[in-house]
Amino acid sequence: QRKDITELAQKFLSTIYRTEQRFGQNYVIDVLRGSKVQKVLNNRHEDLSVYGIGKELSKPQWKMIGDRLLELELIQVSGEYGSLVLTSQARSVLKSEESVDIRAVNFNISKKGSSSSKKSRSAPPKYNFDEAIFESLRALRLEIATETEMPAYVIFDNKTLQAMAYFLPNNKDKFLKVNGVGEVKYEKYGEQFLALINTLRADDFQEPIQ
Repeated sequence: QRKDITELAQKFLSTIYRTEQRFGQNYVIDVLRGSKVQKVLNNRHEDLSVYGIGKELSKPQWKMIGDRLLELELIQVSGEYGSLVLTSQARSVLKSEESVDIRAVNFNISKKGSSSSKKSRSAPPKYNFDEAIFESLRALRLEIATETEMPAYVIFDNKTLQAMAYFLPNNKDKFLKVNGVGEVKYEKYGEQFLALINTLRADDFQEPIQ
């Protein structure tokens, strides 16, 4: 069984790019996980937009993703210090034109020291959303990503789109209550997503409690 890690791969690739392709895998992972190690702070990389965007995964999981990207030749090791650099193939993944997967059995690693009760409390909500609506939202996200030449996850990640597909917010106030949406993203993309949602929302839709 395979697990789609395209969004995670985009985060990894973006972090390599934002750190100017000058650092090795361990450093890239430190930035992704929001580490406060001195080297990251000295380089002021805590100010980057990618700093801490990968806190949800453990170091071993990010290392697996890095190894997978190397295997697919989306990145390569360069120079005597082992810096990671993007290859020409990476662009198609960043633009969501190609996907990346990994063997699910290999990727299912729990964070060190986490208990089952802790995981259940911190687990994100699972929404019983309409798959067709979710795919329509993904299509709009891809269209915007292509036009703006930005990774799709920067616009809205899959969890946020799933929440949209479940709650189907039909005005600004409701849209801003969706986890992962803020004023800045609303100003950039809100009207486009609201317009689409209002075409998909049935007249007799019963709003779930938010």
